[in-house]
Amino acid sequence: MTSEYTRLAGRLDEVDVRANSLSSAFADETLRRQWVEVRDRFLGMNELVHGAQGLSAINMDDDKDVYKHRKQLADAAESVDHVSNAEDNIDRLFGVEHGDPATRRADLSTIRADVLRARGDVKDEGLRRELDLLMQRIENLDADPSSPPTWTTSCACWRTTG
Repeated sequence: MTSEYTRLAGRLDEVDVRANSLSSAFADETLRRQWVEVRDRFLGMNELVHGAQGLSAINMDDDKDVYKHRKQLADAAESVDHVSNAEDNIDRLFGVEHGDPATRRADLSTIRADVLRARGDVKDEGLRRELDLLMQRIENLDADPSSPPTWTTSCACWRTTG
């Protein structure tokens, strides 16, 4: 775990820059605040991980020692998981914003599945028409996933300009 912590710590500045350079509707103050909380908790774990009485001092071959430090180990593992998940989500949003076709197509597949599921469940014709329009937008976006985004707050996707 200490090696994963160290690898993440080495990328933390890059992730922080990407998180703060996002400009889409998804990258609102809530997302940024959550990132700061996750990042700061992770940074606060440095002494726990690398300090004199930190995780590196635990004898991992001694079950009693590991059990004695189980809370520390669990806290550190949780923090590493949170930063790793945050990094993945920030990278995904960054890829969508910056025109990465594979990232955009992956998101479109998820959105498409959600729309199809909703369309099957909805009885209201007005909502069905809205879902049909949304599906058309998804298909248009999928045809040209590298098109420049024009973000909207009403839809969790980008729309092509022009």
